[in-house]
Amino acid sequence: MTQEILPPEHNPLPDPAFMPDPDDLPPALAFTPVPRKAKRSNGLTPMRQRAFIAYLAANGSVEMSAKAIGASDNSLYLLKKAEAAESFAAAWDAAVEMGARRVLDTMMSHAIHGTPERVYQGGELVLERRKFNTRAMMWIVQQRFPESYGGSLNVSGAPRSALPHSIRKLKEEWHAEWQKEWEAKNLGRATEEETNAALLVRLKILHKRNQQLAHAEYLDDPEKQAACEILYGKQNWDAIREAAERHARNGAFPPEQLERMGIKQLE
Repeated sequence: MTQEILPPEHNPLPDPAFMPDPDDLPPALAFTPVPRKAKRSNGLTPMRQRAFIAYLAANGSVEMSAKAIGASDNSLYLLKKAEAAESFAAAWDAAVEMGARRVLDTMMSHAIHGTPERVYQGGELVLERRKFNTRAMMWIVQQRFPESYGGSLNVSGAPRSALPHSIRKLKEEWHAEWQKEWEAKNLGRATEEETNAALLVRLKILHKRNQQLAHAEYLDDPEKQAACEILYGKQNWDAIREAAERHARNGAFPPEQLERMGIKQLE
């Protein structure tokens, strides 16, 4: 059996199952084509504009979608900025969002089912297995369950736009909760500086807690501990074990993970 090699120029056409019909776009992608002054057979006609939006919704790539209709991505960007292109630009943005959701769905599938990995020796297939992306799993869990696993908390003072949507929502809930408590105690309104300072303290505490819980899974493996310290710096593994033992009482870990970490299930 010969080893499969991806050709340099792979087919940019997406799976038809995920591609909207250019002649009957869904309402979210429907738009008024950009009028063209010069009508050329190889120009960006209304039909080619609709086909571009359909491809973009299926693959999320402007370059691949432009190539699929036989145009350059630069000509599409110019069209987006042209006069009376507002409707086309809105459909473009909606198509990119659809493509991004497909990326998330694909990542979710790979995280759950893994991706096939083939090992060849002398041109013969000797092993086929599924490889799981632990980093993708951790990212999905953090984004889906920010209250429990924290996600990518921003404790460095970076711009608000750097925070994931789920964490921004959680921060707003904490802001309202803290302000209500402060007003009840002080019969006044907290200043923005006081609110931000209190939130920063809580975010740092939550970030440290979630980092300890995330690193607890390496307690049973010195090699993983060494790799973790390369990525995150020197770790206090005794403190991490103590934190894991405390949170084990609250069901933070499944029984099989506690067994791997050498931690007894607390009653």
